[in-house]
Amino acid sequence: MKKHLAIVIIAISLAAVITLAFSPRAISGTDSLRRRIHTFEGVIATITNSTIAVIKNNITIRLIAKGRWVLITDSAVNITTWTNAMGYISEGNAVVVAVNVPRGNGTLRVLIGLKQNRTILMRPILIRHLIQRSIHDEKEFTCTLLAKGDKLILVEARGIRMLAVIGGRWYKAGESETTWSNVSDEFRIGDRLWLCCERFLVLKPNFANLRIIVWGFSGAIIDIDSGTALLKVS
Repeated sequence: MKKHLAIVIIAISLAAVITLAFSPRAISGTDSLRRRIHTFEGVIATITNSTIAVIKNNITIRLIAKGRWVLITDSAVNITTWTNAMGYISEGNAVVVAVNVPRGNGTLRVLIGLKQNRTILMRPILIRHLIQRSIHDEKEFTCTLLAKGDKLILVEARGIRMLAVIGGRWYKAGESETTWSNVSDEFRIGDRLWLCCERFLVLKPNFANLRIIVWGFSGAIIDIDSGTALLKVS
């Protein structure tokens, strides 16, 4: 089946996190998670460098939180560690996604997703679990830039929120070869963008309202408002 085909490495710096997480071939490895994932509303009671305690129905649940995360805020989206991500959440109400992991004679409870106000945290394994199908077809569309980071951008088109892997080498029109991090300041939050992409991963409905992962650019990115244009370097 197509969704079990291997994908190429998107960017060397993302190989261990984003490429593995978004690989259609990895979907089958998450089948056993489906029965053990729980999404619920709770109250964050405490936050430490490695765990988070959430109260649900007057019961305190301690979840392991250390590791890598995709962090989405009002204006930024990055891959980061829990020790950094924990600074963006606080005690109070939140939507929590947890998974029970059998370990010896017991069970580990692990946090894999969280939404509090406009802050979203997702582990790569959760994104991998949410993949419904892959599409390889060149598409051009306009969208609005919602958040940006060193390797990722969050955009919205016709009410559909998409996470795009944007790291790597680009050619800036009228200048020379560059990197996204060198020109990202020219792309402002709220700007209208035109994207030409060819590889997409469609996600199942989820707590983060994230529906598509864009991981292959076949052409350019143009900021319609600023006029900055980038062409992907192979």
